[in-house]
Amino acid sequence: ETVMGSTVRNLRGLTRGLTAGSPGPLYTLYGRSSSSNTQKVLWALREAKIDFDLVLASARIGPGSPLLVSTTGDKPFGVVDTPEYLEKNPHGTIPTLVPNEDVYDLESQPPLPVPALWESHSVVRYICAAHAPHLLLGGEDAEREASGGGGGGSDGDGMWQKERTAWGRASVEMWMDWVLFGFHQANHHFIDQVARTPAFKRDSKLTAHAHNLYVSLFDTVEKSLKAPYLCGDTFTAADIVLGVELNRWSLCWHALSHDGVELPLCVSGGSLPRLARYYDRLLSRDAFMEAVYEPECEHHCMEADERPLGGKRQEQLF
Repeated sequence: ETVMGSTVRNLRGLTRGLTAGSPGPLYTLYGRSSSSNTQKVLWALREAKIDFDLVLASARIGPGSPLLVSTTGDKPFGVVDTPEYLEKNPHGTIPTLVPNEDVYDLESQPPLPVPALWESHSVVRYICAAHAPHLLLGGEDAEREASGGGGGGSDGDGMWQKERTAWGRASVEMWMDWVLFGFHQANHHFIDQVARTPAFKRDSKLTAHAHNLYVSLFDTVEKSLKAPYLCGDTFTAADIVLGVELNRWSLCWHALSHDGVELPLCVSGGSLPRLARYYDRLLSRDAFMEAVYEPECEHHCMEADERPLGGKRQEQLF
């Protein structure tokens, strides 16, 4: 049951809501649950109720510790530097999504343009487009309209309907693009310093810089959150990619606080109340808890009583 490395085989038991008689895993996902980019794909797969296999793969983290292998000297999960993997993803990065040849009967089908999908936001877009279109279009009503089930009308109405559908998707994807290009440096340095470097070796200035960058970005979100979710009243793929970043920042902040390091929330009013309520909504989603929150807590080695929970403890989220 090992495919090019350590495998967590068939995550059906961890994915709620799958229908009986599933043909088996539709995909193999290469990555690790402590990777925020992998978490985005894991969350999308769970929201879409898709069965999959996870192959543990990484050049930086191994099975024995959350710390960087450059610090511990341990072996990483590997896989990403093998010729077989590089044929699928020439960059040697994670995550990578590969369709199950047996389930899709690929040998009898016209060849796919590429054998695998990489770049997390592209993979999330694909999962939503193929299996959960409402997550890209802004809700099930928008999905019905896109498929012609919204009532229709004259040709002019039909043209506007298509434009409105495209507008809804663009509103989701503009947030996805903003997250992709805006959060990398904050994410990379904050998690590497807080969870993957021993406390006595942390670079305090780099840690504070990453935190402040996160706060600046989330202050923009705070001012934009005029509805329960980023794109209105409905949960979308934009919330998946932003929610992973929000969870990473929040848990890093809590981990530092537990270690006696207090970083200020330098925003107007000293708080982000809309963002706190938004995060609390994400915490109520089973797919988020399974794919993002719990793995990230484990990555920080947080005990149950150390974890921010939301709800009555919402004021403690950040």
